[in-house]
Amino acid sequence: MPSAGDKACECMRKWFGDISDYGPCKFLLARGWTETAGVWKKPTLSHNPSPYEVDCLLFLRDEWDHDFERPLFPESSAGY
Repeated sequence: MPSAGDKACECMRKWFGDISDYGPCKFLLARGWTETAGVWKKPTLSHNPSPYEVDCLLFLRDEWDHDFERPLFPESSAGY
């Protein structure tokens, strides 16, 4: 069941015109991310995602049940 928050949905509407997964997916793919079976992988292990990439990943996770490889940040101890 979709559960992205109002703020995340509003960002996606503002950036991409709606809350489908199309815009965020195309955005990530254009930045070198790859997606296999709903799991997003960074362009390189040392890639430090931009705030926009993180917003898209979290939106896709919460609204569309996508996932991403962890750690999201190279030095993250929180598991993101």
